[in-house]
Amino acid sequence: MSVFDNFSYKLIHEDKNTGARAGILHTPHGDIETPIFMPVGTNSTVKLVTNNNLYDTGAQIILGNSYHLYLRAFRRISSLFSCSPQKDYGRRS
Repeated sequence: MSVFDNFSYKLIHEDKNTGARAGILHTPHGDIETPIFMPVGTNSTVKLVTNNNLYDTGAQIILGNSYHLYLRAFRRISSLFSCSPQKDYGRRS
């Protein structure tokens, strides 16, 4: 079984002149209507937008860079145990 088995896309309409499509992306966390405005978060935040403004956009999904989330969490955890990524995860300098 693939991780992608839990995702599907239903085409609702395709424009005959431009090929633009409207549909619904089905995910394990809910349905997302497309096309969609998708805010992008870097370093765990959507820059220059308050939580209320972000909510008011009506966005059904936010794209976040999981690597940045990992780094932020690792900094907090590593400060508790005084460890470094090189020692704990076998990375080479």
